Amino acid sequence: MVGKVLLRYNYIPGTGLGAHGQGINRPIEVEEYKNRRGLGFRPSCHEIIEARRGKHLHRPAARYGKINRGIPVQPLSYFFPGPSHIVG
Repeated sequence: MVGKVLLRYNYIPGTGLGAHGQGINRPIEVEEYKNRRGLGFRPSCHEIIEARRGKHLHRPAARYGKINRGIPVQPLSYFFPGPSHIVG
């Protein structure tokens, strides 16, 4: 897709992307990072089991209810008791 767009705008393969053909002439190589734990991370069953053993990933395991099953959770009304009174 990108190659087609470049060729449409008279790009000459093997030259740089600058206005006068300067710059790098090869694509940047990307290293894959296999141990990602970012946005959208979902642990595998093996990782959850490891977390239950106390190795790592306590937060994802807790999120999926694997560690803190016996801990009671307060209702929202405990944290937000009610609307404030407006005196007008």
